[in-house]
Parts: sequence; structure tokens; C-alpha cells
Amino acid sequence: MIKYCNVNFSKVLAIKRKAFHLVKKKNWYSIIRCYKWMYRTRSPERKSVSPESRVVAFKSMVRKDYEMLFYSYIYGLESVRVFDFAEYSSYRLSPRKFLLCVFLFFYLRAKIPNWKYRFLVIGDIAEAQLWCREVDKCNPELVIVFSDMQLYDNYIAQYFRSAGLKTITLQHALYIDFKEQENINVVNYKNVVSEYFFAWGENTAKIIEKHCSKVKTVIVGNPLIEAPQLINGSDVLIVLDHPLYIKENLELLEILNKVQISEICEGDVYIKFHPGDSLSNYQQCSFEAYEILNTLNQRVFSEVVGHTSTLLYIRGCQGERVLRYKSGISAIEEGYEFSTEESFLLGFNGKSLGRIEVKNMVLYCKEESSNSFNRSICEVLDS
Repeated sequence: MIKYCNVNFSKVLAIKRKAFHLVKKKNWYSIIRCYKWMYRTRSPERKSVSPESRVVAFKSMVRKDYEMLFYSYIYGLESVRVFDFAEYSSYRLSPRKFLLCVFLFFYLRAKIPNWKYRFLVIGDIAEAQLWCREVDKCNPELVIVFSDMQLYDNYIAQYFRSAGLKTITLQHALYIDFKEQENINVVNYKNVVSEYFFAWGENTAKIIEKHCSKVKTVIVGNPLIEAPQLINGSDVLIVLDHPLYIKENLELLEILNKVQISEICEGDVYIKFHPGDSLSNYQQCSFEAYEILNTLNQRVFSEVVGHTSTLLYIRGCQGERVLRYKSGISAIEEGYEFSTEESFLLGFNGKSLGRIEVKNMVLYCKEESSNSFNRSICEVLDS
């Protein structure tokens, strides 16, 4: 019998709940799309047999920066089997998945009573179960998931932890404690189901300990972040936040346009959109004074201006000054805060302002982080 009884579906579906509003609004297109999804799968077919490995690493989030972070962590591990959604870019018809969806629709009636909601998510649950079967073929002792706030990672972490295996989830961004504010990103720290949480630094570790006291936190740093350095450049980078904060992004751009940042800056001014954002969300804005960057490569900036984006703080950890637009949204209180043109100019011209306390956010960088990660994995396996 498939082990669904030990999976907390409230945790699995936390990130998915907002999608249910589509069905409530009778968006029949989303229901038809869900029906098609029941026939298609990303997961390998049954014939694929994975080699045995003590460690299995799984990632469902498909984004270039996440891939770099994921593989930077696991690159140095011996005998690790990787399952990554990025390797399965195309879907194919799967009668096996469809039959599993039909079975689950009736089997999970008690756990997901609302039939419309159950219909909406059943394809994802079936997909996650198929991945569990593939991971299980490796006979692992330890399962690492990239981020158990995601549906597939969460399901896999719960499934194998309930079977007695050790499970680890990684920090994929800088976490903000939103306290009483309504924000979908609370799933980052309220939805942890793995036995261990590997954090970048003490700030995030404390948030996890506060909201998930039974989770064991281990600080391993971030292998992609450079150690702080002396910055001699004069260019400025504007970092736009997640599409959830379009309003705050527009307010930030309005301030920067009013102070004519391209005129007062000694170097060039660049702008970086969030990977989930689009230029089409800013049709009322002019970006002629800025150069739009898709990748930062090895560029160095004297100042980085933004709202609450992880990239804003990461650049600050590497020695660049952080000028942060203060809105009503919770944020990590590091760097120089501004909310008006006058306060921005004060911070921009005050060259000693905007430095951040690196060690609280990222304790280890580069090779030191990789060594800490590898050492911690060995300790978990031997515990």
C-alpha cells in the first residue's frame, strides 16, 4: 500500500492554496488545464532504474540562479544521485499517472474533503508520488530537497522522513519574518517539514527555530557569495523586487526618477528585474536612462538600490552599499533606509552609510561554505 497516511497535505499544499481561488471564481479554463495535467508527467518512466546512493538530492524549482546554488552545494558530495526538474524540460503522456490520479481522487477524500480543490491538486500529488518511487529505487540513507516550501520537495521530504530516513532542506533565499502580515512567503519558514534546515546564517536560523522549533538548524553559509571586498567602482545597480511588490517597485522608481539618479551618479546606472517579473508590468515607466541587465556576471557596483529582494542583501554581503526603500512591507533591517527623495540623497551622498553586518546573514562564503556543507552532511549521515 502506498504510504499516504503519514503525509500532512496541509503542509504539502500550502504553496498551492491560492490557486484554489481560480476554481472558486469558476475559471473553467483552469479546471480543463488541470484535467490535461493529469495525463502528463515530468517524472521518468518505470523502466528507469537509479543506481543506489547513500544520498539523493531533489530540486523542483526551475530557475537559473537556483540551479547554480543547488549544484554549488552538492558538487563536492560523493555518491549522490540527483533528481532535478530542469533535466525534464518536456512533458509526455502517462497513462500510469492518470490511473494514479483516479485512485488518489477517491483515496484522499477524507484528507482533502473539497472535491474541487482535490481535483485541482491531484495531478501534482500523483506526480510527487511518482518521484518518490524513483527516489526510493536508490535506497538512500539521506534525502536532500532544495526547498521544502515547494509542493514536490515538501511531499518527498515528508514521505521519506516518515519512513525513517534523514531529510535536509536548504535555504534558497534570505528569509524575512513577516510576523502578522499576510504574505505567501511565510511558507518559507512556517512550512518546514525536513528534519534538518541548512541555513546561510544566524538570522534565518533564528526564524526557523522560532516557527519550527523541532527542526534542527545547521549554518553552512552560501558557496556562491563572495567574501566582502573593498569596492572602487562608481556604477549603481537598481534591483526590482518580486512581482508581488509591483506597487513598491513603482514607488521606488518614482523616487529615483525624481532625483535623476542617472545624472547624480558618477558611473552608469543599471537595473535588474526579478526573474519572475516582466518589463510589461512597467509600461508607464521609462527606462531610457538605465541599462537593463539579465545577468550580473562579475560586475561590481558602488551602490545597490532596492526593496526587499534577496539579491539586494547578497550584494551588500559582498561589500557594496545597500540603499533600501522602506515601505510598509517587512524587511531585513540592514543597510540604509529611505522613503523620500531627500532621505535617498542623504544616504546616496553619505559614503559611509549602507554597510551591512555580513556574518548575521551569511556566515560562510565560497570554499569555506562548501567545506562546511560537506562536513555537515557527513555528520548527519553518521548521527
